[in-house]
Amino acid sequence: MQSFKKLTRSERGNPPTDFEQRLFAHMSDLGCPNSYLADLRGKYDFRATDDRVHLVPSTPRVKNMPGGDDFSIFRLNSLARRFIPEAERHDVELEFCCGSVGPLHEAQGWVRRVDRLLRGRNPQRTLELDVDTMELPKWRIIFPTRETVNACTDDVRQVRPTSSSSSSARGRGTDSSLARSPSQIASNIGCAIRTSTFPSAPADIRSMFHDYQSKDGASLFHEKIILWRRPSPTSSSSTSTSPSPPPYLIYIGSHNLSKAALGEPLLVAARGTKPASRKLTAQNFELGVVVRGEDLVSMLDNGPGASWEDVLTYVTPARPYRSGEVPWNSPAWVAPEE
Repeated sequence: MQSFKKLTRSERGNPPTDFEQRLFAHMSDLGCPNSYLADLRGKYDFRATDDRVHLVPSTPRVKNMPGGDDFSIFRLNSLARRFIPEAERHDVELEFCCGSVGPLHEAQGWVRRVDRLLRGRNPQRTLELDVDTMELPKWRIIFPTRETVNACTDDVRQVRPTSSSSSSARGRGTDSSLARSPSQIASNIGCAIRTSTFPSAPADIRSMFHDYQSKDGASLFHEKIILWRRPSPTSSSSTSTSPSPPPYLIYIGSHNLSKAALGEPLLVAARGTKPASRKLTAQNFELGVVVRGEDLVSMLDNGPGASWEDVLTYVTPARPYRSGEVPWNSPAWVAPEE
C-alpha cells in the first residue's frame, strides 16, 4: 500500500503527474461523482510515481485507436516497448501469478497475440499476423494444484486475522467457531480449463502450469502479478536458491489471465481509403501498476539477504505440475458432476 502526502496550500498548483491523470480518469470511469473527484484533485503529492509507477486501467467498453493504447493489454504493450530493449524482447520469460485463469485451451490465438504484445512487439503487425501457424509461448502460470489447496489444514482455517491480513485478500478463516473448509477459503480461485478437461488440454498449455506454494503456509493469496523476467541460466524447474536478477518489469494489480480482464485485441479491416486499424474489447473494470525492476529494487529495504523477490508471496522457482495434477477449481466454478 502507498500513502500519498496531502499538499499544503502553498505546495499546490503544479501540473498533475501522468499517474495522477490516469488515476482520476479511471475513477471517473468507475462513476465517482465529480464533486468527490474535485475535492481530491490537485491536493495530493503524486510526484514519487513520476516515471516510476505506471498505471494500467481496464474498462468494459470497445476502444478504438489511438485512445485504446491507454488501456489493458495495449497499455502493457506500450510499456514493454518503452522499457525492454528491442534486441532482448524475444528472450523475455513471462510469468503470471493469478487468482483465476481463463480457458486458454480454447483461446490459443489470443495467447499467442497476448504473448507478442507483452513482449513489446509492434501491435498492428501482431494483429495482422497469422498467429495460428506459430508455436505457443512457454509461459509460467503460477496457480495452485487441487492437491495444494486440499492439503490446507486446520491452522489455515483457524488463524484469527489481523486488520492487515483481513485487508490483504488472504484466504484466512476467523477462528475455530467460524472455521471454513479449504474449498470455501479458495472459493474465489478458479481455472476455466475444467478439471475434467485439463488432462486432455494441449500439452503446451498444460506445461505452462506451475504449482503455487505460498511463502506463508497459513494463507492463500488471491493476487495478480506479471513478471517480465530476464533470461537466466536457472530454469523454472531448478532447485537452485540463487537470487534471480530483477525483472525488466513487474505488474501488480487486479487483472487476471483472461480476455475479460486483459482484453481482446482485434484488427479492424481496411474499408475503402481507410487503412486497417486496431480496437480493444474488455469486459471488466481492472486496475494495476507496472514498475521497472530497478525501480522496484530502489523502493525496498536493503537489509542483509534482501531480494526483489521478497515482494512475491510464492516460492520461486515454482515447480511444474506433475503428471496427473490439475489446477484447483472451487466448486463455485464447476458443474456438480465435477
